[in-house]
Amino acid sequence: MTSQKVSIVIPTFNRKAELKKLLDALKEEDYPYSNFEVIVVDDGSCDGTREFLKTCKTPFNLVTVLHERNKGSASSRNDGIKAANNEIILFLDDDLIPASGIIMHHCKRHSNKGCAVIGNIIYKRTFCTRWISRYLSTRGVHKIKKSEKIPFKCFWTSNVSIRKKHLFEVGLFDEQFRGAGGEDTEIAYKLENSGVEFLYEKDALCYHKPVSLVELLKKQESFAKNALPLLLKKDAIFREIFKLDLLANPVIKMSLSKYVYRTIYSFSLIMNFLYLPSFIIDYLLFCKRAQFCLYNSKSFMSNR
Repeated sequence: MTSQKVSIVIPTFNRKAELKKLLDALKEEDYPYSNFEVIVVDDGSCDGTREFLKTCKTPFNLVTVLHERNKGSASSRNDGIKAANNEIILFLDDDLIPASGIIMHHCKRHSNKGCAVIGNIIYKRTFCTRWISRYLSTRGVHKIKKSEKIPFKCFWTSNVSIRKKHLFEVGLFDEQFRGAGGEDTEIAYKLENSGVEFLYEKDALCYHKPVSLVELLKKQESFAKNALPLLLKKDAIFREIFKLDLLANPVIKMSLSKYVYRTIYSFSLIMNFLYLPSFIIDYLLFCKRAQFCLYNSKSFMSNR
């Protein structure tokens, strides 16, 4: 396993403190340092990230790619891929802390040369975020039964690996996605159509800092405004993936009114200290996605 060479690609933007923790964790990695490189793509940070990278000392080869202005995650990942010297690409988000052995656990799955490997992310908990952490740590690939095929929608580039050739075969990430999110779902769909198989490796583990309900909903709102319109233009399957066909149901549509949403949201902020069930979080996230469609109904209907 340890003979495979890996390029770890990390896009970053104004997260110097988090990036330092990630690189410090990789310094403790038990994979041979000569067999992996770390490529950090600084996407126009203005918090001292560039200066930190210039002086950062690592036992592995650290490559820095600099953007003079912010271009977005898709462009950053593409530039990281192009700078990579190795065939296996491991994408890590800059706010993750990888557990020791993560490279080896990804590599052991790449005996299947036509696969993409999805790692495990556990969200740390505080008293105020424990229900959101539990929710996020059990979504996506965690919901798929062992006997079931893993669908492309579970491929999020927070902690995944894939051979470089597969990424080039589908044309890399679409740089029309300027923010964070959406570009990984779109490329995963193309990868699945090209015959790539998605595998889950529980032991390829990363930890994520706690996320509050307010933060989670802000991220979903940003996704709905910036990435969702692009996805809906590309293929009707994304309407199904994000459950937007439910808007045809008048009862569902009624439940998305501002009054109902605000009532449930306020109730959730209180219940978050006691118990916040997953279906309530599902509802709140769906509302953030659906509001885009409701407020842009003309363009939404024209893309059906």
